[in-house]
Amino acid sequence: MIPGHLPFFMGNAGIFGLRATISSGIASVKQKSLMKKTVLFTCMTFLTLSNLEAQVNLPYATGFDNGSQQNGWQQFRKGDESEFYQWEFSNSNAFSAPGCLIHNYPVGGQDPMDDWFVSPAFNIAAGGSLDSMRYAFNVFGTPQAGDTVFLYLLQGSADPDLATSKMVLHEFSGANYQNDNMWRLLNPIALQAQTGNSYLAIRYKTIINWLDVRFDNIAISGISLAGIVEMENEGVRVYPNPVTDQQVRFQFDAGKLPVGGLTLAVYNAAGQRVYTAPVVGNGPIDLPVASGFYTYQLQDNASTPVFQGKLTVQ
Repeated sequence: MIPGHLPFFMGNAGIFGLRATISSGIASVKQKSLMKKTVLFTCMTFLTLSNLEAQVNLPYATGFDNGSQQNGWQQFRKGDESEFYQWEFSNSNAFSAPGCLIHNYPVGGQDPMDDWFVSPAFNIAAGGSLDSMRYAFNVFGTPQAGDTVFLYLLQGSADPDLATSKMVLHEFSGANYQNDNMWRLLNPIALQAQTGNSYLAIRYKTIINWLDVRFDNIAISGISLAGIVEMENEGVRVYPNPVTDQQVRFQFDAGKLPVGGLTLAVYNAAGQRVYTAPVVGNGPIDLPVASGFYTYQLQDNASTPVFQGKLTVQ
C-alpha cells in the first residue's frame, strides 16, 4: 500500500466506516477543545471578578517582571479576538529586565482588533500623577486613520464599555510614535481628583497595520487627603458660588494665605485643567470659563494642593 493512500480494494462499507471513524474522532477533539475553553473561560472569569474591586495602594509601580507586578491587570477585547495577537507579558527586549508588556501587529484579517489592557483599581480622591511610563515601538507601520494606540484614565469600571468616563491622557500618534525600537520616557501626567475606582488603560486598535508596541516601568502616585483641606472648613471662603459674572473671590482668615501666595487651578468634569491664575490676596480673580461644574485647587509654589473645593459657573 502507498503510504497516505486508501487501498483500491476498499469497498463502500469500508469507506463509510472510515468516514464515521474520522467524524467521531473530529467530534471528540472538538468536544475536548470546547471543554478546555470552557474551563479556561471559567478560570479567567473567576480571576477577573476576584480582582475587580481590589485597589492597589499608591504609590504603585510595575515593570511586569513577575506575578506580583502583573497581578490585577486585565485584557478586554472589543474587536477581533485573534488567538495569536493580543496583549501579553514578554521576557525579551524589556527596558528593565526581565519583563515588559507587548502587543504585536496582527497578520491578515479584515476585522478591527480593539484590545484594552487595564491596570488594577487605584484611588485618586485628592488627585495624583502618572510619574513614569517607558514605551518603544518598532516594525514598519505608524498609526493611520482608524488606528489607536492611546493611554486612558477610566473611571468606575475596568471594562471600557462600563466605565463612567474615559479620559484620553496621551495619544501615541504622529510625532509621538517613533517606530525605531528605541525606549522613551513619557512626561509625567497630572491626574485630576476622582471619586471611586480609577484605572489606567492602554488601547491598541487596528485592522492590519504593522504596529508592534512595548511598555515598561509604569509608576503612579497619589496626593494624600491628609494634606488637603476643604475651603469652607479651614478659614478660607470662596464666593460667589455659583459664579455669575466670571469673577471669583477667595477670602482668607489671618495667617491662612502663604506669603508667596497660591495658584488657583480649575478642572472641568473630564479632569482637564482649564484655567490657572495667581492668588495673592482677597481681590477678585477673573474666571473666563464656560458654564458648568468644576473642581478647583489652591496650590503652593511646589504645585502641591493645600485647599480644594467645588465650583459652579453660571
